[in-house]
Amino acid sequence: MTIALLGSGEFTEAMEEVDREVLSYFAKASKDAIVAIVPLAAKKEADYLKWVEMGRKHFDKLGVEAYGAETAQELKRANV
Repeated sequence: MTIALLGSGEFTEAMEEVDREVLSYFAKASKDAIVAIVPLAAKKEADYLKWVEMGRKHFDKLGVEAYGAETAQELKRANV
């Protein structure tokens, strides 16, 4: 398993090229990669789950499966 932690400008057009490059390291075809979105920095915001939705839309546009998790424990339970 390989993990990349990215932030600042996430889920914007400005990051599309960066995200495509990072995804290319994880799978021969980026479509094989899976993205887990864990909005820890936004956790104190009332609408922090908006970041999960923004991420799903962003990566859907890039042709990659993405899902959200509220905590790292949730990722562990999902066997990611």
